[in-house]
Amino acid sequence: MATLIIETVSKNVMKVCLTDAQVAAQNIQPDSYGPVYTKITIDDAEALAMCRSKKVVANISAANEVTYEDLEMNDDISQPKTIINQEDFDSSVSEVTSIINTLLKVRPTNAMAAEVTAYKDALAGIDSGAITYPVANSFEGYIESLGIAPLHPLQIP
Repeated sequence: MATLIIETVSKNVMKVCLTDAQVAAQNIQPDSYGPVYTKITIDDAEALAMCRSKKVVANISAANEVTYEDLEMNDDISQPKTIINQEDFDSSVSEVTSIINTLLKVRPTNAMAAEVTAYKDALAGIDSGAITYPVANSFEGYIESLGIAPLHPLQIP
């Protein structure tokens, strides 16, 4: 099972962790769980869909029951995570790279440092000018189609 980390009061999603190692890498102090953050166990398939930008959390009930909303990836350019052009792709790379750079600056010895560095290096090796746009897929889905294990921003500590 995967773990969703939310803010206890607002119910805002903070992180999606596919493994216990990813939960530990978040460096959240155990005494922060409860008053500040809440861990919710969710289905692996739902978590993976969130990490591939195919689903979002629609609602978290008072009892911490999670409902999801599907994000359809199609030719409709109004879909939020479909890659429309090179600027969209480069923007997604920039967003992820910025999060990784912040992690590595603030916590260079984080348990996920090697994994996120390898991902950042893999992203840097992609020639966004050679991609045929639009790509009817999410950024993470496209990265995965290249044989690279993607990391959604919600997975990066």
